Amino acid sequence: QALSWPYAEREKYAGEMDKLREELERVQLQGNKEKLLSELDGIQAELEKCNMVSSRLEKEKDDACADIDQSRDKYDKLQVKNQSHSSERALSSLEEALNYRDKQMNQLREQRDRAEKENKEEKEL
Repeated sequence: QALSWPYAEREKYAGEMDKLREELERVQLQGNKEKLLSELDGIQAELEKCNMVSSRLEKEKDDACADIDQSRDKYDKLQVKNQSHSSERALSSLEEALNYRDKQMNQLREQRDRAEKENKEEKEL
């Protein structure tokens, strides 16, 4: 029985050692789980930040596109207005040219009529 006692003690301690090892593994796994959960929380927080930034950038892009569309509309309206003014100026210049031509024609008619009248008077003398 003296020999069996150390073996029994050894078996008892071996069993306790196995239990301690299992507990250590469990604690390490729990620590790893907590570490992984903490890292996951950090990743989720970063993802939320990225989503917020992405959303803000999308809104800014939409606002910029709306501003560009408004600017294009203003530009198109100004071009139409400018073309209208150009057409009005061209029409006005054409009217002035026609009036000048009419005056020149009237002056030439008057000169012709005077010349004919003078010719007629000279012939009568």
